[in-house]
Formats: sequence, structure tokens, C-alpha cells
Amino acid sequence: MDPLRRKDWTVLVYQGAVNNLEPDLQTNLQELAHGPHPDNVDVVVRQIDRQGTMRDYQVDARGLSPLGPPVTDVDSAATATLADFLGAGIARYPARHYLVMVSSHGRGAEGLIEDERKGTLISPVEFRNALEAGRESNHGRPIDMVFFDACRMMSLEMACEIRGSAEVAVGSMDRIGSVGYDPTVLIRETAQSADAEALSRRLVDNREDRQMDDFGSISAVALEATRDCRGDAARFQPGRIRPAGVAARPGAFQVTTPHSPP
Repeated sequence: MDPLRRKDWTVLVYQGAVNNLEPDLQTNLQELAHGPHPDNVDVVVRQIDRQGTMRDYQVDARGLSPLGPPVTDVDSAATATLADFLGAGIARYPARHYLVMVSSHGRGAEGLIEDERKGTLISPVEFRNALEAGRESNHGRPIDMVFFDACRMMSLEMACEIRGSAEVAVGSMDRIGSVGYDPTVLIRETAQSADAEALSRRLVDNREDRQMDDFGSISAVALEATRDCRGDAARFQPGRIRPAGVAARPGAFQVTTPHSPP
């Protein structure tokens, strides 16, 4: 594709709904379908429902356009299921920047995308491997941003693991509400952002009612600034772990807590 015709952003939304979040993720999908639909953003969704049926959509002013037939008996937490989506999506929808939004249950350092049918969860290492498929399609350049629309995913373990595969991660160290981050806000702010740093600030600074209600905290991590995090973690003393989001080195983390003054 002619670089001049590339859009500014491609947003790849992965919904692991093989659990009790399915009704809320179906609502999120309809919210995406109803807009906004900025001209400079492509939106692609892979949703695996509670029966394990996988559907891919392009989302634009026409609504939800299926990309191929449904696929049954899918493990939503399999590395290959996420990797295929990222690799193919980036290849098919080239852009200057890429945002990956993952919506499902999260268990912090254990992993995310809980699949109740298969009894599986994708670990931080497996998640990094999936991101690497996107990076390969992006000519070796890291994915600009990963947004964790899942509980407790801004862990030190995850940040350390995906450094190099992504540039910025955004999410919460706390439990979040089941309705999650408003995807229409995410698309709107993406369209107005020149790069991942600018977008991360917009998403963290969002103080609309839905985010204030659902997110006890939200942080943006410049992953390259965590390159010494394994050594820093080894120096933590039992019982004296730093509070969530406090950087081992200046500049590693940007944190706000929505219920605190800005």
C-alpha cells in the first residue's frame, strides 16, 4: 500500500468473552459499531464468545462487517489465536501506529484472557509471543500501545515481559468494572493523538463518569524505561514492595488515580 494512503492508526480489539464478561463485551462491540468512526483510524475486532465461536469484524460507518465465516471451538487464551489476529490485522490494515486493546478477565502476573471452556489463561510470556507476531508484520517495529481492558494487568511482570514488543502499556493495577473502558472514548482519543505517548496521556487523564466509576486507578508505562526492572525487582525487600505504579527509576511510570485530585 502507498504510505501516503495509510491511516494514522489501526486499532485491534481482542475480546476474550469465554466467561461471564460476554454480555458486557457484546455491549462494547455494539458501542464500537455505533461510532465514532474517524477517517484516520481503522478498527478491527476479534471476539470469541462464551460458546467458543470466533468472529472477526471491520468496524466503520457501515457498522460491523464480518471478515470471513465464524470459527467454532476456539481457545481464546491460545497464543496462536491472538498472534494470528495481530499478525494478519497489521498486515491487512497498515498504519503509522498500532493500538492493541485486550478485553477480558485479568489475573495480574498470572496472565489474562480467561477461557472458561478450555480452562486456560495466556501467561505474560505467551502474551509477549503473540505481540511478536504483530511486531513481525510491522516490519520489526514494536506495537505502539497495548491497552489492558482487564483487571490488575499493570504488573511489573507483564511490563518487563512485553518490553521490546510494545512501546507503551496502559491499564490498571486494580479490579475494574465489568463494562470496562469506554471503547468510543478510546477511538475518539486515538484519532486525535500523534503518537503513543500523546494517546497514553489522553487515556490516563480521562475523567468522564464511566471511567471514574470503573477504574480505581489507571497508569501508562513507557516500557523502554523499565529495562532494568528485573534487577530492581530483585532488590525489593519482603514486606517493603513499592506501591503499585511507583517507578523503580524516574520516568518509567506515569500514574493517576481517578478518585484523587489531578
